[in-house]
Amino acid sequence: MYGAENLTELKEKIKKHLEKELEIEKKKHLKDQIIEQLLKKNSPEIPKSLLDEEKKAIFNNLKQRYPDIDEEKIKDEVEKIAKQNLKSSIIIGKIAQKENISVSVEEAKNLLTKKDDRHTLQKIKNILLTEKVFDFIIKEAKIK
Repeated sequence: MYGAENLTELKEKIKKHLEKELEIEKKKHLKDQIIEQLLKKNSPEIPKSLLDEEKKAIFNNLKQRYPDIDEEKIKDEVEKIAKQNLKSSIIIGKIAQKENISVSVEEAKNLLTKKDDRHTLQKIKNILLTEKVFDFIIKEAKIK
């Protein structure tokens, strides 16, 4: 397990794995808090066509995972999630634009080689841009 030679090495590898998982969770929690605060203070307009497209994508994703899901029962929650996703994306895009944060094609290609091929280059660039904006906010924020 974990390619360990002995119990001590196994314990060390498990410890490092758990520390890495904890760090990922901490960063996710911080991002969630940042998004929550950004959404409280900003409410960009979302075009109906964009909202409809996002809701459709969420429903399609859910249908793949749970084929018997009742769309009618979850439509309000899906709309709420779609609005939050789009507002977050718009706000992050505006911050990136204002602060001249960008992602080079080279950065995107480097991440693309680490990920599976299901991601398009544009999706990878969006992922990296979001990460850079969060890094900027975390670096510049005065956390209370």
